Amino acid sequence: MLTCMKMLVVRVARTSTRPSWTLLAISCLISATIVTVLRVVCEG
Repeated sequence: MLTCMKMLVVRVARTSTRPSWTLLAISCLISATIVTVLRVVCEG
């Protein structure tokens, strides 16, 4: 799942003329949230 997110971010960054750091930060926050939720669900 995280690899898919990273590939998507890299693809978007390549297509844009300048690196979108806002998009990168948002995607990192989303992936971190997903990982946290999955950990809580698996442990619970």
